[in-house]
Amino acid sequence: SPSGRSGLSQSVRMALVVLVVATAAAAAGARAAAAGRCVVSQEMRFEWRLADGGDALNVTVTWARPGDWVGIGWQPAGSDARGMFGADFAVLDFADGDDVPRAADRSFDAQGDGMRPPVLDAAKGGRDDLYDVHYAATGGTATFSFMRKLDTGDTAADNAIARGKTVVLWALGASPDFEYHRDERGTVLLDFVAGGECAPLKWP
Repeated sequence: SPSGRSGLSQSVRMALVVLVVATAAAAAGARAAAAGRCVVSQEMRFEWRLADGGDALNVTVTWARPGDWVGIGWQPAGSDARGMFGADFAVLDFADGDDVPRAADRSFDAQGDGMRPPVLDAAKGGRDDLYDVHYAATGGTATFSFMRKLDTGDTAADNAIARGKTVVLWALGASPDFEYHRDERGTVLLDFVAGGECAPLKWP
């Protein structure tokens, strides 16, 4: 009957709505739960996870030399660039040898000037987009954690973090002040949004 067809059509529509909502919820849940861990050297590792409903990245760096600066950076997703040029960084150091840690959002855009450290985002007309920053040192181990929106909206200095293979750079200093890292640096390949394992890459 017409009413029967109408009832069936309404049931199908309701089922489709439920399916779409459930699929979207599952996708959002999977995105929010994405996480990974990467051991980059005998003295340094980092973990990451998506937070704030999948809109932000939470990174925790652990290293074996409290008091020495540490940094982690990333190229845009999908880029095959392995060097510092064009990368976005989060760096923790101890300015002027002070015991008080200082975390900063930095970037590197001086092509051909590989010995110059990444500059503060504010120096490029951007802003510092790190938040919920924490530092702790216990015995011979230090941790530095921070949050950052996947897309900060800071087009002057930040790379948006998106799904896809991403080149991540890391460095460990040999002093409190942020200066040249010498050979304690490297690159790995991972997907911040999908989570999973990381793979080492050859430094350029």
